[in-house]
Amino acid sequence: MLALRLNGSHPIHNVTSDARRLLDVAFEGFPRMAFGTRSSHAFPAINVWEDAERLHIEAELPGLRLEELEILLAGDALTIQGERRSEQDEEATRHRVERMTGSFRRVVQLPFEVDADAVEATLRDGVLQLMLPKSARVKARRVPVKASQA
Repeated sequence: MLALRLNGSHPIHNVTSDARRLLDVAFEGFPRMAFGTRSSHAFPAINVWEDAERLHIEAELPGLRLEELEILLAGDALTIQGERRSEQDEEATRHRVERMTGSFRRVVQLPFEVDADAVEATLRDGVLQLMLPKSARVKARRVPVKASQA
Protein backbone atom coordinates (compact mmCIF):
# COMPACT_ATOMS: atom_id res chain seq x y z
CA MET A 1 0.00 0.00 0.00
CA LEU A 2 1.34 3.40 -0.98
CA ALA A 3 0.84 6.27 1.45
CA LEU A 4 1.58 9.89 0.62
CA ARG A 5 2.39 12.36 3.34
CA LEU A 6 0.95 15.74 2.39
CA ASN A 7 3.12 18.20 4.24
CA GLY A 8 2.56 21.15 1.95
CA SER A 9 5.40 20.41 -0.45
CA HIS A 10 3.70 17.72 -2.54
CA PRO A 11 2.13 18.96 -5.85
CA ILE A 12 -1.29 17.49 -4.97
CA HIS A 13 -1.37 19.72 -1.89
CA ASN A 14 -0.99 22.79 -4.12
CA VAL A 15 -3.87 21.64 -6.36
CA THR A 16 -6.25 21.07 -3.44
CA SER A 17 -5.18 24.32 -1.83
CA ASP A 18 -5.79 26.23 -5.09
CA ALA A 19 -9.18 24.55 -5.56
CA ARG A 20 -10.22 25.47 -2.02
CA ARG A 21 -9.21 29.10 -2.63
CA LEU A 22 -11.22 29.19 -5.88
CA LEU A 23 -14.31 27.83 -4.11
CA ASP A 24 -13.88 30.36 -1.31
CA VAL A 25 -13.81 33.20 -3.85
CA ALA A 26 -16.67 31.78 -5.94
CA PHE A 27 -18.97 31.35 -2.94
CA GLU A 28 -17.94 34.48 -1.03
CA GLY A 29 -21.02 36.02 0.58
CA PHE A 30 -22.99 32.76 0.58
CA PRO A 31 -23.59 30.75 3.75
CA ARG A 32 -20.62 28.50 4.42
CA MET A 33 -21.11 25.04 2.99
CA ALA A 34 -19.13 21.80 3.22
CA PHE A 35 -16.31 22.55 0.75
CA GLY A 36 -12.97 21.31 2.02
CA THR A 37 -12.31 22.84 5.41
CA ARG A 38 -15.27 25.22 5.33
CA SER A 39 -17.81 24.59 8.05
CA SER A 40 -21.23 23.15 7.26
CA HIS A 41 -23.47 25.80 8.76
CA ALA A 42 -25.00 29.13 7.90
CA PHE A 43 -25.17 32.22 10.09
CA PRO A 44 -26.55 32.33 12.66
CA ALA A 45 -25.93 28.85 14.05
CA ILE A 46 -29.20 27.47 15.43
CA ASN A 47 -30.56 24.64 17.54
CA VAL A 48 -34.19 23.54 17.11
CA TRP A 49 -36.07 21.14 19.38
CA GLU A 50 -39.57 20.54 20.63
CA ASP A 51 -41.32 19.43 23.78
CA ALA A 52 -44.98 18.58 24.32
CA GLU A 53 -46.09 22.21 24.27
CA ARG A 54 -43.77 24.22 22.01
CA LEU A 55 -40.96 24.44 19.50
CA HIS A 56 -37.72 25.97 20.81
CA ILE A 57 -35.18 27.74 18.62
CA GLU A 58 -31.85 29.14 19.83
CA ALA A 59 -29.66 31.23 17.56
CA GLU A 60 -26.13 32.45 18.28
CA LEU A 61 -25.87 36.17 17.53
CA PRO A 62 -22.77 37.43 19.33
CA GLY A 63 -22.28 41.17 19.27
CA LEU A 64 -25.69 41.85 17.74
CA ARG A 65 -27.84 44.61 19.20
CA LEU A 66 -31.60 44.30 19.51
CA GLU A 67 -32.22 47.11 17.01
CA GLU A 68 -30.19 45.20 14.38
CA LEU A 69 -32.47 42.14 14.55
CA GLU A 70 -35.84 41.28 12.98
CA ILE A 71 -37.90 38.12 13.45
CA LEU A 72 -40.69 37.32 10.94
CA LEU A 73 -43.21 34.48 11.10
CA ALA A 74 -45.15 33.72 7.92
CA GLY A 75 -46.98 30.44 7.47
CA ASP A 76 -44.59 27.58 8.22
CA ALA A 77 -41.41 29.69 7.94
CA LEU A 78 -39.60 31.67 10.62
CA THR A 79 -37.09 34.22 9.36
CA ILE A 80 -34.26 35.62 11.48
CA GLN A 81 -32.64 38.56 9.75
CA GLY A 82 -30.58 41.57 10.57
CA GLU A 83 -27.30 43.34 10.13
CA ARG A 84 -24.11 43.26 12.15
CA ARG A 85 -21.96 46.30 11.63
CA SER A 86 -18.21 46.41 12.01
CA GLU A 87 -16.91 48.34 15.00
CA GLN A 88 -13.52 48.76 13.32
CA ASP A 89 -12.21 51.92 11.72
CA GLU A 90 -12.55 51.66 7.93
CA GLU A 91 -9.03 53.06 7.54
CA ALA A 92 -7.52 50.32 9.74
CA THR A 93 -5.23 47.63 8.33
CA ARG A 94 -6.90 44.27 8.89
CA HIS A 95 -4.71 41.25 9.51
CA ARG A 96 -7.51 38.68 9.90
CA VAL A 97 -11.27 38.98 9.50
CA GLU A 98 -13.24 35.91 10.54
CA ARG A 99 -16.32 37.47 12.14
CA MET A 100 -19.05 38.10 9.60
CA THR A 101 -20.39 41.63 9.24
CA GLY A 102 -23.21 42.88 7.06
CA SER A 103 -26.73 41.64 6.42
CA PHE A 104 -27.82 38.10 7.16
CA ARG A 105 -31.03 36.13 6.73
CA ARG A 106 -31.82 32.65 8.01
CA VAL A 107 -35.12 30.90 7.25
CA VAL A 108 -36.24 27.96 9.38
CA GLN A 109 -39.02 25.70 8.07
CA LEU A 110 -41.29 24.91 11.00
CA PRO A 111 -42.24 21.23 11.36
CA PHE A 112 -45.82 22.06 12.42
CA GLU A 113 -48.28 24.92 12.83
CA VAL A 114 -47.58 27.28 15.73
CA ASP A 115 -49.70 29.80 17.62
CA ALA A 116 -48.23 32.99 16.11
CA ASP A 117 -49.91 35.25 18.68
CA ALA A 118 -48.15 33.53 21.59
CA VAL A 119 -44.56 33.41 20.27
CA GLU A 120 -41.94 34.70 22.72
CA ALA A 121 -38.45 35.93 21.79
CA THR A 122 -35.58 37.09 24.02
CA LEU A 123 -32.02 38.14 23.24
CA ARG A 124 -29.60 37.65 26.12
CA ASP A 125 -25.82 37.32 26.15
CA GLY A 126 -25.70 36.98 22.36
CA VAL A 127 -28.23 34.13 22.23
CA LEU A 128 -31.68 34.58 20.71
CA GLN A 129 -34.23 32.28 22.31
CA LEU A 130 -37.59 31.71 20.63
CA MET A 131 -40.48 29.76 22.09
CA LEU A 132 -43.21 28.93 19.57
CA PRO A 133 -46.27 27.28 21.16
CA LYS A 134 -47.83 24.48 19.15
CA SER A 135 -51.19 25.27 17.60
CA ALA A 136 -54.12 23.59 19.35
CA ARG A 137 -54.72 21.68 16.10
CA VAL A 138 -51.36 19.87 16.27
CA LYS A 139 -51.13 19.15 20.01
CA ALA A 140 -51.62 15.54 21.03
CA ARG A 141 -55.02 14.92 22.59
CA ARG A 142 -56.22 12.04 24.69
CA VAL A 143 -59.07 10.22 22.98
CA PRO A 144 -61.55 8.66 25.39
CA VAL A 145 -62.43 5.06 24.65
CA LYS A 146 -65.90 3.78 25.46
CA ALA A 147 -66.72 0.18 26.17
CA SER A 148 -69.01 -1.32 23.64
CA GLN A 149 -71.91 -3.45 24.74
CA ALA A 150 -72.20 -6.51 22.58
